[in-house]
Amino acid sequence: MLESLLTMALLAIISTVVLVEVSRARGELARQNEKIAVLNVALMAFDSAQTDLNQNGVAIKLEKTDKKLVVTYKAQEVVNLELLQEIP
Repeated sequence: MLESLLTMALLAIISTVVLVEVSRARGELARQNEKIAVLNVALMAFDSAQTDLNQNGVAIKLEKTDKKLVVTYKAQEVVNLELLQEIP
């Protein structure tokens, strides 16, 4: 009887650990997919010379000058590229 209780407890612990890890991995994957979507929309905005673009629920703002490019998403700077020196 005690052995079966220990087996059940061990099974419950292992199942919980696996489910928590799967949940964590899915959350990380969702965050990575959101980052990829933001960069894809930023590239579309850059290619089409737009400063604001909303695609598939991802709204970005693109600020571009001769020497700087800034991509903003949800009021956070995602990409900041600055030309420090021109190549002759």
